[in-house]
Amino acid sequence: MKPWMKTALKAAAALGCLALAAALAAPLVLSRLLPPEKVRGFVVTGARKALGREVRLEGVSWSLLKGLTLTGLAVSESGGFKEGEWASVQEVTVRPEWRKLLQRELAVARVSVGGAVLKVVKRRDGSFNHSDVAAQKARPVPVKTPNGAASEKPGAALPAAALPALSVRELTLSDARVEYADEASKEGWVLAGLEAKVRDFSLAGPFDAQAAFHAKGPGVEAKVAFEGVVDLARLDLEKLSVE
Repeated sequence: MKPWMKTALKAAAALGCLALAAALAAPLVLSRLLPPEKVRGFVVTGARKALGREVRLEGVSWSLLKGLTLTGLAVSESGGFKEGEWASVQEVTVRPEWRKLLQRELAVARVSVGGAVLKVVKRRDGSFNHSDVAAQKARPVPVKTPNGAASEKPGAALPAAALPALSVRELTLSDARVEYADEASKEGWVLAGLEAKVRDFSLAGPFDAQAAFHAKGPGVEAKVAFEGVVDLARLDLEKLSVE
């Protein structure tokens, strides 16, 4: 082997060792910069403010393989946990792209959500058990006028350009469940075994998605599968309906 080839191989090995050391050190650095209790505070406080509900989070941890792991995340009904859980997730893992993160660039390689449960209840008066959450999101949004003064525009929605530049390479949902109950008719349905996978997820643009679940309700039992392109920036929830 020629001397220059030996030098090149040694250099490559040294770079590989350096990259491995950086990857191994990343979770340790993050656990010092963002200790579990600090992450817990961010998640719980942020969710409480956004949803106006009680929020509980049992565990937070960092690891090289999984990244950030949240366990036992739950959101209460409008009257608090004494009325039950509105939504819960057994485990959420967020694995960043360590190399970019060490360069102070926020990039997420994979998000996995396991064991999610959502309970939807239609009350006798026609309202839903999530109506207060929708009202929370529709609160007046501060808008600056041309002279710099702040005013409030009721129910103002953020334009697509104003959405956060959040990009996730892969998002997976496993063993999820949605339960629906109508208090007036005493009927309900369940979507069980919900599995979904999304690639190149973005809040401001289209992305590929596929999902499958088992639906069961009054006189209906079927397996449903979907595969296509979703664009959240163009999705109008007010016009969305399911028959």
